[in-house]
Amino acid sequence: METAVYIAHAIVTLTLIGALAITPKCSLGYRPLLTAYTFVLMTMVLYISISGAFLIYYYDMVSEWAPAYSTPETILWTFVVAWVGIVLFVGFYHYFSGAPLRLPLKGNTAPRSRANFVAIAYVLVAVGLILKVLYVQRMGGLHDVFLSRSPGIASNLGLESAVDRGANYFSEFSAMADAAACWLFLTALLARKSVALHTLILFVVLTSTFIISPKRQDLLLVILAVMVGFSIYVRPLKLKDAPVLILAGLVFSAVSLAGRILVPAYLAHVNVFNAAQSDAGWKFMVYSVSIDLNLFDGMVVAVAGKEDIIAKFGGWRDSFYRPNFEPLTYAVTRILWPGKPGNLVDVATALRAVEIGTSLEKTIGGTGLGLIGTTWMWGKLFGLVIGMGIFGWAVSFVDRFVRKMHYASPGRIMIFAVCVTATFHFFRQGSLGWAFLAFFQTETVFWLTALLLLYVSSRPQFLRPPLTPQYEATQ
Repeated sequence: METAVYIAHAIVTLTLIGALAITPKCSLGYRPLLTAYTFVLMTMVLYISISGAFLIYYYDMVSEWAPAYSTPETILWTFVVAWVGIVLFVGFYHYFSGAPLRLPLKGNTAPRSRANFVAIAYVLVAVGLILKVLYVQRMGGLHDVFLSRSPGIASNLGLESAVDRGANYFSEFSAMADAAACWLFLTALLARKSVALHTLILFVVLTSTFIISPKRQDLLLVILAVMVGFSIYVRPLKLKDAPVLILAGLVFSAVSLAGRILVPAYLAHVNVFNAAQSDAGWKFMVYSVSIDLNLFDGMVVAVAGKEDIIAKFGGWRDSFYRPNFEPLTYAVTRILWPGKPGNLVDVATALRAVEIGTSLEKTIGGTGLGLIGTTWMWGKLFGLVIGMGIFGWAVSFVDRFVRKMHYASPGRIMIFAVCVTATFHFFRQGSLGWAFLAFFQTETVFWLTALLLLYVSSRPQFLRPPLTPQYEATQ
């Protein structure tokens, strides 16, 4: 049975590689790296292939989170379900894609009349940084902010109960600095002017965001926009660069999560691992990556114990309604809807409740199971077909947006990055409501700022010279 698991993992990995290999080519003969389709497939490599490899090779097929559900039989069946989901996604994407992918053209900014909207961007950066400083102040200083990045330490020290809830608004609205700094960097990259200065500004803003943000995924949007801009304005990023990007994702995952664990532990004088062990550091880094990419573990529970997850909600109806629709009420203020649902729960929360044996209401946090896991849990093969069909259509819609984006201005690149990141949240969260919630909480201010800058820069003060056909693409 273990041999069958190894073979199944290899088949899933090869299927993902094959799906990447059929990415549409451009007229210059290369396959572009940064489309919604390729981004989703690379996400699947991380969360299914690499996450599954940790489970079967490093943890000997015994999940750290749910050992009762992880057997060679259940892991094998999960790989089969994952393979079916991947094939369905690829098939539906290519079915809905229609015309060949057309990458946006490269333009240039006018050398004059740029002072007004650039000044607006600088003001937005300054206001956003001030809001970040106010957040730190309301949280009690940098020391308490660092401690609060570790939920366990924060809970033990009583910091969660002492948090000023109004401080979260400072953090959310400070994303205007991220958007403005990203726009300034892309504009400088396009004009080949003051790139070093705006790189420094972007680095300062992202560092401050990493410090105050409870979720590292908040950096994903800006990083993606910068990479797309680099690919269009400087040097095309090709599909053959995918291994480097995936490796960079693993390194970022390990380093950033380790920082979120080690820095609060150091400030709280907590020993995280036994330093006397010669390989303690290596084991800690591997453990950090594996718990950050533990989505496959959640999929195993969804396949082997879906009835237990559904039972935490009290039935199938609530298990489908509460994660998919109740989070949508987050966008409505209680002033307009005083009785809106207050305790929003996710399938990941129910899965975590199953793993630790607690009730849904008493469970904090969650273990993700992804779109493939949730759709299988709700409807087995029928649910998987419906879910991956909708997802394949959504991803193809984003790439069709690129086909219509004939002019690659910084604002349009940022809007495209927002759309691609939304597909990431949809796949990772596994439910419509929580994908919306993740998107609404982390990206609303960003895309509104991007739309503002796009609107301002499209006024007569921002001129469009003749386009350069460098990146015109057809299959």
